[in-house]
Amino acid sequence: MKKLVLVVFLAALAVPAVAQAKGSLGVEMCGADGCKQQRFAAVHEVGGGPFTGMGGIVTPAKPGPWLRGSILIGEPNGKVFGRIPFFYVPGSDLMVAPGDGNQQPAWWHPKGELATLVHALAPKVTPFAVPKHVAVAVNGKAVQDPSSYLRLFTIGTRSDAFPKSDRFVQITFQSKTQTPWTTGNDIAVYPADRLLMRDGEIVALSAAMSDRIEAGASLAPGSRVPWRILALAVAALTLLVLAVALRLRARPAPRPVPQA
Repeated sequence: MKKLVLVVFLAALAVPAVAQAKGSLGVEMCGADGCKQQRFAAVHEVGGGPFTGMGGIVTPAKPGPWLRGSILIGEPNGKVFGRIPFFYVPGSDLMVAPGDGNQQPAWWHPKGELATLVHALAPKVTPFAVPKHVAVAVNGKAVQDPSSYLRLFTIGTRSDAFPKSDRFVQITFQSKTQTPWTTGNDIAVYPADRLLMRDGEIVALSAAMSDRIEAGASLAPGSRVPWRILALAVAALTLLVLAVALRLRARPAPRPVPQA
């Protein structure tokens, strides 16, 4: 099912802009120092050739150096009509199709002729650096230590469970320049089920991690929500309010002393 959805998605991207295109011609890979191209031995029909053998859902790539790529679409004479964009993370040998608001990003290992071209081109360009300045929000509210939320792409234990609760917390990632981890990725936590959904994969989280995400707290190793301190602060504030209320409470007027 995943393979079918991805093939349809890639083909749909190409068709509107390249109605006269005959097929996929090759690959272009771009990095910090420019772009390099390489062509397939023969033109492939969109939906076949380099698009086959992508496999199922895989864990997203760990944030690291990355490249921007595209599959070139055109005619056998070599004229390019359009491009199907993707990102490639060499350290994990994973590609991801950018999200478009309606279709979530999909991660896969390149296979066949596509893998041959990607692996040949990747060493010829300098990768972009891992994103450092990322804006992260939980249900629209900015979080503490946003860069620590990049851990959400790698933490957790893969699970076959599915959320039973309808309540979820949406996590959004944004950056000035689009990256594999800030491309409309679909990330959500279901606190009641302790499950994290990320780009089609479901993983189980610890209760502590789920609580930290929902609170928008730092996810850096060793950090935790200071529940004990918060509880003591709440207790102290409650006692202060009670003390003030007692001082301000209306006192009964003194009774007159009866005359002898």
